[in-house]
Amino acid sequence: PRGLTSVGYLNRLGAVDGVSDFKRGGTYRTATNTLGFWAVSDSGKLYTKSWDDTSWVERTVVGWPDGWEISLGRINGITYFQVSFFGTYKFNEDGSISAVTLTGIVSAAIKGIAVSVGRLFAYDSSTLFYCSEVDPLDFTPSLITGAGSTKIQYTRGDITLVEGTSFGLFIYAVENVVACQETGNVAAPYLFSEVENSAGITSLDYVASAPGIDAVYAFGAGG
Repeated sequence: PRGLTSVGYLNRLGAVDGVSDFKRGGTYRTATNTLGFWAVSDSGKLYTKSWDDTSWVERTVVGWPDGWEISLGRINGITYFQVSFFGTYKFNEDGSISAVTLTGIVSAAIKGIAVSVGRLFAYDSSTLFYCSEVDPLDFTPSLITGAGSTKIQYTRGDITLVEGTSFGLFIYAVENVVACQETGNVAAPYLFSEVENSAGITSLDYVASAPGIDAVYAFGAGG
């Protein structure tokens, strides 16, 4: 028999009183695998809600620059996030955040982070940094640990966003997209190639990924 199927929504998270300009949000995990929620507003405020909280709590740090963007990556069970050109943080069980140090690079010079194939990546407008195979927070260049960095030769314009995939990364620039694949060679660990017929993006809001099916959707100048 055929019929109609109805889909409804169950309210799981209450609203934040007086805040109506949320632009991004998602979930995070902590070292104890605790689930929590985060959200960012257009006015530059960060809010979190731990699993046990009954309401959202603002976690914005004094000094974060105007117009900052958030990028996240989960590695070894912990969700880290980067406040663009300011610093790197992790989420705690109670919903608070703690600053972390990325050894070998200056967090204040980093635009964003991403995670793929068991590695934490950081990037600025032209360079991709990759962490040690031993410590995800160690970016000190070494042929022994595998940490290092490389200039992206195929990007046209500044790097806007880096997204992880099962094979490596998609690197979004202002005018095109570059694919990054792991080679298995410690001396030259990544192979880069421009994505054919790609157009760049001007905002992180124009990219969405679909975890589990290895799909990334981007709305660029070419559609």
